[in-house]
Amino acid sequence: MDAIKVIGPRTVEIQGVPLPRLRDDYVLCKVNQVAINPTDWKHIDFAPAPGATSGCDFAGVVEQVGPAVTKNWKKGDRIAAFVHGCNATEIEDGCFAGFAVAKGDLQMKIPDNLNDEQAATLGVGVTTVGQALYQTLGLPLPHSSPCGVLLLVYGGSLAMKSSRLVHLAIFRSSKKLGAGKAFNYKDPACGANIRKYTSDGLRFAFNCISDDNLAKICCEAISSGGGKMCSLNPTTIPRTDVENIRTLAYTANNEEFAMGDSLISAKPDDLEFGKMWVVIPELKATVADKLVQVLGASNELVCPE
Repeated sequence: MDAIKVIGPRTVEIQGVPLPRLRDDYVLCKVNQVAINPTDWKHIDFAPAPGATSGCDFAGVVEQVGPAVTKNWKKGDRIAAFVHGCNATEIEDGCFAGFAVAKGDLQMKIPDNLNDEQAATLGVGVTTVGQALYQTLGLPLPHSSPCGVLLLVYGGSLAMKSSRLVHLAIFRSSKKLGAGKAFNYKDPACGANIRKYTSDGLRFAFNCISDDNLAKICCEAISSGGGKMCSLNPTTIPRTDVENIRTLAYTANNEEFAMGDSLISAKPDDLEFGKMWVVIPELKATVADKLVQVLGASNELVCPE
């Protein structure tokens, strides 16, 4: 099969390679569609793993099921999957290829109302949203009762659509969903204005863009009583009463891996959460349908009235 392989910093090439080996708790899949994520090019540019296959998101069809997989996959099932592309520890794990292997118990059966192109966009986003909002920040799951919690989502349309299903009051990054109050992130008083608007009651933030400047805005918006902020990359924040937590979707696989000079340990709790979390969008096809809608870019953070 053909696969996009990392050669070195900012360099990849298409190579003819054997099919990836099927590990016991994995499924082997034919790849029909793929999606591109920032993590794909960032790994190639900043943490290249020579010989590794690139790509994290795909939709396709199950070909073989490993003996340790507990989810009821069978040959021919449609699958939306998230894999660890550019993995220096398991170089066959990417999905920019004709075939890919994916951790069987973490993947989503594609609902009938989604085509492969739509379904290919779900894997990384759904996994990250689950880890960030529900495992890390501890918000109530989408099938639980409304809680009235204020949540600041900075730069993540998928997270915003998921949190809408939990009936959270959220700040959105686009007016296109019909929000009423807008805050321009270029305004130096943006964070202070959000805090005022929420009557100093905001305790949770999800910083999807995850640079220090935007983390500062989140901290300025969070209540003077403190709170939690979850980021996708390491950030430095100006407050000691705000818990600054990083989430990394790859840990859902519960496998040790190298990322640059760091060694990330296996995390059994992340695997167990991931197995539970993936069935929520899978069992609610209407949820998945909402998640694949794409929002336009905006210079504003928006709060529903």
